[in-house]
Amino acid sequence: MFLNKRVWFIALSILVVLLAATLQNEHVFGISGIRPNLVLVVLIVLCFFTNDLGLFCLLILLACIGIRFAPGISREALALTLVSLAAFFVKERAVWPGVFATAILLLLGTFCMYAFIQPQFIYQDFGSVVFESVYNIVLGFVLFEIVSLYVKKTRLTI
Repeated sequence: MFLNKRVWFIALSILVVLLAATLQNEHVFGISGIRPNLVLVVLIVLCFFTNDLGLFCLLILLACIGIRFAPGISREALALTLVSLAAFFVKERAVWPGVFATAILLLLGTFCMYAFIQPQFIYQDFGSVVFESVYNIVLGFVLFEIVSLYVKKTRLTI
């Protein structure tokens, strides 16, 4: 029974990452031209529910392929990989419970993504970066609660 729960969690995690990567470039969730970084939100939330680095690296790889299906490594993919892996290792040392640590990591993650990809945008349009950070945090709270309910309901231990 444990194996089935774990396999379902992994399959759902992969599906959610691929869905987020697909929707990342769409304007489905855009508010006033600002879109959340769905892939970053999903990866940071999921890092709190797994201690398996191999699984998490697979999720990052799928996310990177999903956001840019082309040969070569983009700056976005590299930044996403670095920020996600940092979040994975930092979450182990989080002082606050998962939901607050998720908010802090999403805030820092959003700023770090811009710092890696386009640092001048942070000071040129600081309001947009802050709005996107808040938007990411709100979506992170929602996703964190959904995953928490699933894990509690199935009594899953990853």
